[in-house]
Amino acid sequence: MPLTYMSNNVIPVISFIGWHNSGKTTLIRKVIKELSLMGIKTGIIKGTKHEDIYINKKGSDSDLYREDGIETVSLVTPKEILTIQDNKEQPLDYLLFKLFSNSDVDLIIAEGFKHAPFIPKIEVARAAISKELIKNSINNIKAIVSDFPVDFEPNFTFNQTKEIASFILENFINAEQDNFIEVFADGKRLPLKNFVKDAMRGTFLGFLSSLNFTDNVKNFEIKIKNYDQ
Repeated sequence: MPLTYMSNNVIPVISFIGWHNSGKTTLIRKVIKELSLMGIKTGIIKGTKHEDIYINKKGSDSDLYREDGIETVSLVTPKEILTIQDNKEQPLDYLLFKLFSNSDVDLIIAEGFKHAPFIPKIEVARAAISKELIKNSINNIKAIVSDFPVDFEPNFTFNQTKEIASFILENFINAEQDNFIEVFADGKRLPLKNFVKDAMRGTFLGFLSSLNFTDNVKNFEIKIKNYDQ
């Protein structure tokens, strides 16, 4: 029976968690290939404990800008856009909003972030690493992928990547979604009741309907800076 999970984000997100070297990245890549065959576009966000990871060359212009203390540097190439910025330890839900709200992906898969309370999780467990399950200390576990028997349902093997993709599709991506509105104030999500969301959505759409070029638009992005302090 579907979990009918309702995402707290505009784009559904699910995280794969597990002990180090349990095979999360390999499994995720295989599941993404299955999701792609199902027509699902996926974005990835990965947490790491390593610091000072430079994906731009040492001594390059972007590296020099960073050494000068520039907080955000964006590199635009004919094929890619890369943004490097300081990690200000913003909440994950706000990072997802900033990084993916203007993306055309259907699903965000996170690797790690096991302590994020609002994200549903799939635990990846391998006997050679540890038979101790993270689910015993982490909430919101929705499934387990393991190479040994576990007392949890649903439970998949590492070879059931198509079944895992179908599980995600049926329970997260295809879960019935309402019209969505998100509001963050200085990086903190504001909890809005449904009638407030409906009122804000109706008010915004009422104003925007008088503008040109808004017919058949699905996503409106509005950012307000409040200087009246």
